[in-house]
Amino acid sequence: MAHYPDFDAFARLAQTHSAVPVYRRLVSDALTPVSAFHNLDTGGPACLFESVIGGEKVGRYSIVATDPHLQLSASGESLTIRDASGTRTESCADPLRELQDRVERVRAASIADLPPFTGGAIGYAGYDVARYSERLPHPPLDDRRLPDLSFGFFDQLVVFDNVQKTMFVIALAHVGDADSARSAYDAACGRVDRIAERLAARHDGLAPADIAVEGPPRIAYTSNFERTDFEKAVERCVEYIRAGDIFQVVLSQRLAVDLTADPFELYRTLRVVNPSPVMGSSGAPATVRLWEALPRSCAAWSTAELPFGLSREPDRAARRRTTTNGSPMNCSPTPRSGPNTSCSSISGATTWAASPNTARSS
Repeated sequence: MAHYPDFDAFARLAQTHSAVPVYRRLVSDALTPVSAFHNLDTGGPACLFESVIGGEKVGRYSIVATDPHLQLSASGESLTIRDASGTRTESCADPLRELQDRVERVRAASIADLPPFTGGAIGYAGYDVARYSERLPHPPLDDRRLPDLSFGFFDQLVVFDNVQKTMFVIALAHVGDADSARSAYDAACGRVDRIAERLAARHDGLAPADIAVEGPPRIAYTSNFERTDFEKAVERCVEYIRAGDIFQVVLSQRLAVDLTADPFELYRTLRVVNPSPVMGSSGAPATVRLWEALPRSCAAWSTAELPFGLSREPDRAARRRTTTNGSPMNCSPTPRSGPNTSCSSISGATTWAASPNTARSS
């Protein structure tokens, strides 16, 4: 089996970077991103990202990430960090800044043969994180009791190249944490091999399933709006527009159902009935899984130029283990302090994929 880069090239990169990707490239025609995710998922924080453009073209890369080496979550100004040393909670006035600082501490080598994303912070941030930088009165009722933001720092992942029908099994070698470049390299090679072995075992347990999309929904669901109350809210929004107070509004409702099936079956169905530019299943913290199939694409830049990319997920007023939100918002690049951002949005909170600082290497 061949690991890339070889040790000599790795050692050169390790002199100027704190993290260096080590990888194997395998034929992927016997696996799908869904089966790979199901095979690697142990019930902890994990994520799967896919893309279908225009309902017909599959995005080039699909990403599977599991077992983050660090988790960061915040509720208000209470910040919780989980890593190999244990769990600790501390006070933090701006958890978003703490997240950005931790991402920017890592200087990861970017190798030309690899996909743009080879590891980093993946998670969600609710709308309420705006309160870290703005004084906003009347916070909404927190009826979900979930963190305002929660991220896993993933240093091992599987990336499917849907054009070349191959997959990259990648592990970031943490050079600064190892006794030597050789020990960091060997440890990363071992992690890559263990992931490849788990993929080869093929114990995904997935079976073909019928999908019925005709007719009205047959599963009872509840809404947090009565019809008359929703119509009154629409009328109020129209009044605001006429008065010139607003020019755009996203009025949504929470539709919730109780599931008895494996929650991952929801995503398997969603990706079939609504193939979208942004699709994903992510879990952080481990007790919550978020699914998305967003109907609008987002602008894209190289991760060497854009540390943060955004898409939307359920907000505090719409968080539930199984949630469907309302109408999509417009997508456009938006300025903010710090890195530039782009978004693909649906009523709710924000999922970020943050890459460490990168320098392109050949």
